[in-house]
Amino acid sequence: LLELSVHQTHRHWHDRLTPQVMRWFGLRSVVNACVASSFALRRKDVAPDAVYVLALLQDIGILVMSHEFGERYTHLLERLLSVAHLQLEHLEKTEFLFTPADVSAALLQKWEFPASMIQLVLEHHNSPERAGQADRKFLHLMQIGEGVANLRDVPSPQRHHRFQRLLEESEVTSSGGGKACLA
Repeated sequence: LLELSVHQTHRHWHDRLTPQVMRWFGLRSVVNACVASSFALRRKDVAPDAVYVLALLQDIGILVMSHEFGERYTHLLERLLSVAHLQLEHLEKTEFLFTPADVSAALLQKWEFPASMIQLVLEHHNSPERAGQADRKFLHLMQIGEGVANLRDVPSPQRHHRFQRLLEESEVTSSGGGKACLA
């Protein structure tokens, strides 16, 4: 049901957004979700399906913002995809005073998702150390997925370094599991 709803939402926005934005977002969200759930499979204390759903929906607010702000948001994405040291959430916060995480959380609230999932989506750019023990695991996995998506967008030393830091903090990578997850 969730997948059907997401696809219907995408189709609704598809007519109003550029094919480039739709293609980029579609690939980004799937990469994020697949990587995050792959890493979750290596842990016994996190449900991979829950991680997949969270990672798939964490940036759905990008579609809303792209729709609402049109060319202004498209230019922001173009800058992101051409300048390696930029981070999307910082650009958005500077330009619009809020991020897709805020919008995504509001959508999940409207769709009556559990408060715990809404909070994780809202906080997914923040340091996992600020979260409770259970949420910390989910946030870290969501950030690893997003790290791969960011690196896929612009393969650069800056983004690789940020991703490498996330891997070093991961319990999965201590036994060589990180490479297996990425493979």
